[in-house]
Amino acid sequence: MGDIGAGMFNELSIRQSLLWIDDELHPGVPINNVLTKYDIKGLLIVAHFKDAFTQLVHQQPIFCTGVTKGDKGELSFVQLDTAPLLDYVDFSLSSTKHGGYDAWLKSWLKKTFSYDASLYVAVLVKFSDENYCFF
Repeated sequence: MGDIGAGMFNELSIRQSLLWIDDELHPGVPINNVLTKYDIKGLLIVAHFKDAFTQLVHQQPIFCTGVTKGDKGELSFVQLDTAPLLDYVDFSLSSTKHGGYDAWLKSWLKKTFSYDASLYVAVLVKFSDENYCFF
């Protein structure tokens, strides 16, 4: 695929094309969502975590990758202003056992990606001052 620098458009790889076709055949279905979860135990300064995440995203253009349809088919692009933001959800103050986390997670997993934005999404979830998870 070559250089995927900011502002450049490139033809999709075969695997990217297959993901595109899956999405076209199953619109609105999160068929290509891949979830990775990291549990974080210990004190965490959320502002510092967000800063570190932002630095990582801007050092790795792959996190800013999107897909668009061009005259000759689908094209991938890198656009730094579409970099994924780190969402933050705090369940630590909830009075229920899981604080609505299970319902939130089920809903969040159904999200489909937007071709106008980054294909990557990230969220930091707080359960207590010393218990977080990062998707």
